Formats: sequence, C-alpha cells, structure tokens
Amino acid sequence: MREVTHRSKNLLAIVMSLAAQTSRTARTVDDFLDRFNGRVQSMSRSQDLITEANWRGAQLSELIATQVESFAARGRQQVGLDGRDYYLKPNAALYVGLALHELAVNSVQTGALATPNGRVSVAVMALPGFNDQTDPTAPALSLTWSETGEGPIEEPDREEFGHVLLSRLVPLAVGGASELSGGPDGLRYALTLQRREIE
Repeated sequence: MREVTHRSKNLLAIVMSLAAQTSRTARTVDDFLDRFNGRVQSMSRSQDLITEANWRGAQLSELIATQVESFAARGRQQVGLDGRDYYLKPNAALYVGLALHELAVNSVQTGALATPNGRVSVAVMALPGFNDQTDPTAPALSLTWSETGEGPIEEPDREEFGHVLLSRLVPLAVGGASELSGGPDGLRYALTLQRREIE
C-alpha cells in the first residue's frame, strides 16, 4: 500500500505539472483541454502497460504501439522499431511514453504521419554504459525518432510546452540528454537514458 500511495502521489504531481505547463502556452480553453487531455490519456496508456506487467515497466515496442500507431493511417507500415526491443522500467516507460505521444501529435499535424507515404523510425542503440552494472547513472541507451517522406520541416516552436517537455522534462526524468531538430529530411529527436531506467 505504501508503494501504491507513493506512485499515486508521483502521478498526481506529474498531472498537476502538465496542467500548469500546458495552460501557459494554450491559446484558448478548448486548446488547453485538447492538449491536456491528450497528455493525460498518454500517461494512462503507459500506466496500463506498467500495471499489466505488475509494475515492472513496459516493452518499448508496446509503448510505440499504444502511443504512436493510433496516429498512423497505415499503422505499423508507417511506424517501425529499428533495433533491439528493450524493457523500460516504470519511470522511463511513463516519460518515454509522453515523449512518443508528443512526437506523434506533432507528426500527424505537420510531419510524416500527416501523409500516407510518410514514415517514422524509432532507432534503438545500446551505449557503452549499458554493460556497466556498477554505475546505474551511466548513459546506456539511445532512442532516435526520425521522420521521412514529408519534406523539409522546422524545429518545433521553443516556446511551446511540447518542445519544453521533449528537450528538458523527459531527459531530466530519465537522467539523460536530448536533441530535437528539423531538417531537409524531417523531424529528428534523440534521447539517451541512464542504465537504471532499463531492466
């Protein structure tokens, strides 16, 4: 019960933070509700996976399926996992799920998922710190979201909360670093996670 109480308080703190941050950049009440509800539903989907696994965490492929594929007109044909399918601990599953949701929403509005021929690849690569069991804070895993098939795209507005979430909050929560950029081939987002976030 102590563990459930602790996790519940953490989730409520995250929800309150999402509400406060989303309200800062929302243009209207409807805009706030749309964005906030989407982010809370994203957390709920990740939480369902974590609960089904008895609080162990979630498989990366399952996170991609629940957070991204519903936005893709052609499902798995448009969204793919390149690399080994790692198991993320609950904290990482929650925040990586939020990042995937944010990237998918952006993609379906202005990126690869806005067109039937667009494609999203989530590339996974183990870093040297992955095998270092003595240092749980070592950078151990790299996740890279890449979009192709939609043409040039600009980096999302730095003032938007989605940009803040991807570039600051998610990396901070998983003890890693991130890089978000647009370019001639589309949007690219790279995130590293610490060893302690991976089972």
